Amino acid sequence: MGNLIVIQINLLFKNFKHMQKDVSKIIKIRDKVISDISVTLEKVRSMGLQEQDWILINSMLNELSRCYEININDYLFHFERNFKRKFDVITDYRDEEYKEPSLSDCVKRLGVSYRNSDINILPSQSVGTCCSQCLVISSGDWEFGDTKMRNDILSYWYRCFYKNRFTIIFSESWQSNSWTKWKGMIDSFVAEQVYEINGEFEDVNHAVVIIEYSDDMVHLRYHEKSI
Repeated sequence: MGNLIVIQINLLFKNFKHMQKDVSKIIKIRDKVISDISVTLEKVRSMGLQEQDWILINSMLNELSRCYEININDYLFHFERNFKRKFDVITDYRDEEYKEPSLSDCVKRLGVSYRNSDINILPSQSVGTCCSQCLVISSGDWEFGDTKMRNDILSYWYRCFYKNRFTIIFSESWQSNSWTKWKGMIDSFVAEQVYEINGEFEDVNHAVVIIEYSDDMVHLRYHEKSI
């Protein structure tokens, strides 16, 4: 029994340095992602969005940052506690499984948080009433080509052309080879356009922000608005 305990302790100490490296890496990624979100927010701030749209994206990105930080910190807490409990060789110990959190989990949660808000959310099971603001959550592999997601966005913009003012898209993937065509469509949408109703002309004032994200970064890919 004594020899078994010694062997277990030796194995734990051998793994200790590996654990330190893992924790250090997770903390480094956490801090980078939070910093990326802050930088992205400052870039959007300089875009000169309408106040209601700035309030929305500011709220979303801050919520995203808080969610990610809390999830990572909780994971590190359980990770460390599990490791310490392994030294208690007297009790019958069993590993507790904790999946390392991803930023994608928090992005998906945004869709839930704003589900009852006065904004459109894509993807959606129903068409719904056109709102002035729209949140698009594209998790997983989405190509900027002839895909259902892209077509759903374009259909929404066409249907809600006179109502929609601001669209924020969170994209978990980015394919440069098909982006050029997709960008041309967005540029046309946000270009200054005027429509006439009963002899009176009004500006459309569209704005679109696209944020790319992954497990270790957040990047502002597109931000344009009507002049």
